[in-house]
Amino acid sequence: MKGNLIKLKLVCLILVMATTFFCGVRPAGSIGQTGHLVVAEIASMDINETDYPDLVKILNTFESERGCGSVFPDWAWASLHQQYSEIAHTVEFQQAWADYVKVNFPPLYTMSKKREIGFLMGITSHTFGDPPWHMFFLPEAEAHDNADHGLTEIGTDIFANWELGKRQEVTHGYLPATTAVNIYSIMGYPEVTESMLVKGMMELQAAIWAEKLVGYQGYLNLVRRMPWTDDNYVIYSPGGFEYDAEVSALEMVNTWNYIQGDLDQLLPADVPVFMEKNILIELGKKLIESGAIEIPVHRTEQGEYFFGEPMILDRKSFESVVWGFEF
Repeated sequence: MKGNLIKLKLVCLILVMATTFFCGVRPAGSIGQTGHLVVAEIASMDINETDYPDLVKILNTFESERGCGSVFPDWAWASLHQQYSEIAHTVEFQQAWADYVKVNFPPLYTMSKKREIGFLMGITSHTFGDPPWHMFFLPEAEAHDNADHGLTEIGTDIFANWELGKRQEVTHGYLPATTAVNIYSIMGYPEVTESMLVKGMMELQAAIWAEKLVGYQGYLNLVRRMPWTDDNYVIYSPGGFEYDAEVSALEMVNTWNYIQGDLDQLLPADVPVFMEKNILIELGKKLIESGAIEIPVHRTEQGEYFFGEPMILDRKSFESVVWGFEF
């Protein structure tokens, strides 16, 4: 019964997405970075382990890989090439990645390939978790709290960071760079390089880490500023994190069935997401570019990158960037 209800939600969502697309309306917004981590985590718990034991094991074993995949589509927002993030939000991009995995990663999967599948499931969560949030939850939050998109996104991220125990997310980052470069080439963007992707993922990791730096006072100010958002960002239906996770979980299962050869095609729906400037990603970028912090990076022979936890290199620059941060 629950599976049928989730399928109905997904069908309704696709109809709304299609209507929005053909009417020429382009939503401007998405869940923030910590929000994506939370949605992907809840989605993993929503999948029936009895029916999909191998998928659930991958999602639980490779939590950081799943989490990094869930924020990956936003890797280029702080750059001069935001079109690379826009394309990464589309179902065509997810389809191309799933096709690549299906053809090049035959079962039984190696440890490296399982990591990549965990990453793909994170991308899937991002692709299908964004639309209900910005179509249904965001307008309600803006109306109730009189807050714009940017503040609502930052608020929900900081609420999740402080209230849901998400204060040490992505203690090590992960990027299957060789695969990502191949996917962009398949999609018609051969100019995307490993170094561009690594830079973007480092900025995302720094942004998530930087959320802790705004301090508890910032959290309390946002609670007072946006009480309705704080009360409802997880439970509101449709569009809250739990709802977004239900939709994401179903699509994770569909993607798994597809790469296993048990499903002929993924759902053919697509609405690009055009996101406003995210000041938390800008904060992460400034921390790196100023030399205030450093993120250790290691590349494997398989073209995978692992990122260590950010380290403060220059406290004076660090304090200058952080204290200059404003909501």
